[in-house]
Amino acid sequence: MRIGFIQAINKEHLKRAHDIPSYSFIYLAAYLEKYLQMKDVFIADTVEELIEGKPDLVGVASYSMYFNMAAEIAGKVREALPGVPIVLGGHHIAAIPHTLPMVFDLAVRGEGEETFAELVTLFQRDRRFTPDNLDAVKGIVFHRNGETVISQHRPLIEPLDRIPFPKRELLKWDQKHDFLYSSRGCPYRCNFCSPIITWPKYRSHSVDHVITEIQLVLRQHDVLCIDFFDDLFIADLPRLKAISDRIVAEGLHKEVSFACTIRSNLMNDEICEILKKMNVVYCNFGAESGSDRILKWFHKSSKVEKIQNTLDLCHKYGIAVKASFIAFSPEETVEDLLATFRLIIRNKDKLQRVAVHPLIPLPGTSVWRIALERGLVTEDETMDWERLDGYFYTDKGLTMNNVIRKYDIFRFFRELDSLLAEHGLDWEKSLHSPNPNDGELIFNLTKFLEIIMHIYFPEKLMEKEPEPPRATDIPKESYIMTESM
Repeated sequence: MRIGFIQAINKEHLKRAHDIPSYSFIYLAAYLEKYLQMKDVFIADTVEELIEGKPDLVGVASYSMYFNMAAEIAGKVREALPGVPIVLGGHHIAAIPHTLPMVFDLAVRGEGEETFAELVTLFQRDRRFTPDNLDAVKGIVFHRNGETVISQHRPLIEPLDRIPFPKRELLKWDQKHDFLYSSRGCPYRCNFCSPIITWPKYRSHSVDHVITEIQLVLRQHDVLCIDFFDDLFIADLPRLKAISDRIVAEGLHKEVSFACTIRSNLMNDEICEILKKMNVVYCNFGAESGSDRILKWFHKSSKVEKIQNTLDLCHKYGIAVKASFIAFSPEETVEDLLATFRLIIRNKDKLQRVAVHPLIPLPGTSVWRIALERGLVTEDETMDWERLDGYFYTDKGLTMNNVIRKYDIFRFFRELDSLLAEHGLDWEKSLHSPNPNDGELIFNLTKFLEIIMHIYFPEKLMEKEPEPPRATDIPKESYIMTESM
């Protein structure tokens, strides 16, 4: 039996993004090999490659923004390989399983390893899926006589060490960094975050498991950095300390550097010392806002002073930081938005990277429910899921904010210009500054202004097609516009 996997994703976006491979497939492949002794598994980059591989069973993974594309892929596979079952997976379908398109035979809801292994066993036995043989399978959604059937929830896998190390050899990966999950889930409940749909409970691998996987990565790949891609690597302080101690005891900190996710309300000198000891050189965290009011709305369990403390601490210990921020939440005012940018700009020398994205309602989150109630999104066939792409904004994008108006944006432009000038920054000169932090900041501010154009000035984009306007032109235009507009 041969299984083919494909991830629905815009390949152009993948080139522009920080290239992170889909680890779900290599975890599934490892689980199938360990428990079913199945090795004939491949991952295709394109639907043509998938079809040429002649799989007996197809698995498609999709984020919300690529859900339309996933259905298109399934349609092409259905036409080229009639009779081959197509199984959908991912956070999106786990959140809204009742939306399963008819082009898919079924979907896996939630954590996939045990469920998919049971489906493979079932298919090996019966050579097909039917409503009758799917009835007893937990954690799926399927069709019966035109109706959608959602089966019972499948418990999470515990202990997590039952899941074997992912089969990285299946990836076309030649980068100098690799990713490693030492845990699944997050103990916090931010209202915009979707991973809790699949992993509603925080679980962690044993320290032995983590150390062995690090050693395996170093034997198999020539990497300079391993990124702990957990939702929150520092969630469990005793475990964090134990991992750090073992890394040092095994001498791994001398062979490779590490990166990890942190959280501002947990950061202190002790954690920084632990991270520094194990050679963590880069941390990533969601700061989200420079306004305490907006942080509270996000359910962040943090405050601006904690964010500032995190930046100060990482700078003190020589750990590079990327902070991500979310703009245009429903209650955000232009004052809140300016507070965010004041926080960013005054810390420009403490931030290696900054990302600012609009709030995107993701299915299964409380923010999604708000968007549904306001009629901004739907869960039927009329929904264009590309509108949820908050990283590569298009004219299909949406905004959750109903407070900030065009005249507020003009004021924001003026004050942002003044703020940059106060800190010795210039839109043109700083982009090519010998200080890489200045250039990175201006680049990301420019990307954010492009997002603003898509939200508030789509007519400007239409005027200047096919080439999109330079975002740095916007502040200049704002000076000749009146706030009465």
